Amino acid sequence: MCRTDGDRERFRTRHALGSSPAVLFLGRRDEGKGYPALLRAWRIILETVPDAVLLLAGPSGNEYQSLLDALTAGSVRDLRVPDEPAKADALAGCDVFCLPSAHESFGIVYVEAWSYGKPVICGTAPASRELVRNGENGLWSDGSVQSIAGKIVRLLGDGVLRKRFGHAGRALQQANFTWDKVIEAHLQAFDFLKSKPQMLHA
Repeated sequence: MCRTDGDRERFRTRHALGSSPAVLFLGRRDEGKGYPALLRAWRIILETVPDAVLLLAGPSGNEYQSLLDALTAGSVRDLRVPDEPAKADALAGCDVFCLPSAHESFGIVYVEAWSYGKPVICGTAPASRELVRNGENGLWSDGSVQSIAGKIVRLLGDGVLRKRFGHAGRALQQANFTWDKVIEAHLQAFDFLKSKPQMLHA
């Protein structure tokens, strides 16, 4: 889990966001994570929400620099690869978290976004869709440019929905994904294995 001391106002002041709605992408900047599709979608999003700002964090992505350069000046903040305090501030400072991945083994970044009460948008990765409950704590995107744009515009335009999804996500995170819950799960697994020593030697 990420740090719990992220500061929304500090982040928004540092990056001159003012009251602009902000969407955070945090992950590898490659096709599997939906990065180029999100950059293409952003141009469509700005037609409806012209003051929106896209926050980009994560490694690589040089092959998509032309897509990034084509976006309206001021509509993007490139956070590069943030350290843990900066990552926590970004999660606190955004309004929507979007990682439209086609491939995820679990998706801890969605849980981290929920820990700050943020609504999330995932992609088609089965693991993500097991975690994100469509219409309850976030939205599913099919990974296409139009789908990503539509989901983001919907959330940016509906503060009540953002708040409801964020609260539901945080409740799920608190119920299942705190350090106490992780430790408890590991101890239960160890107790189970101790009761079945034959499994240790299989």
